[in-house]
Amino acid sequence: RKAVVLMASAKTLPVAITVISFVAEDLSDGAEEGMADTTGLMAIPCIMAHLSQIVIDSFVAERWARLTEEKDDAEAA
Repeated sequence: RKAVVLMASAKTLPVAITVISFVAEDLSDGAEEGMADTTGLMAIPCIMAHLSQIVIDSFVAERWARLTEEKDDAEAA
């Protein structure tokens, strides 16, 4: 169950990049030539959010491991 929670956030970057690629296609159909270059700029916030999720998940995983260890120690005693 814990793995599902942590791995669910790992899927956000591929989904975001896929959505951006479709949005960029729609925007570039009737736009200027330079619009294709904005795809990389639109991806930057998605990448930053993904990196922050990884950092937060590492803290969550550490806390869960500590709580599980304490629970196992209490049950063994």
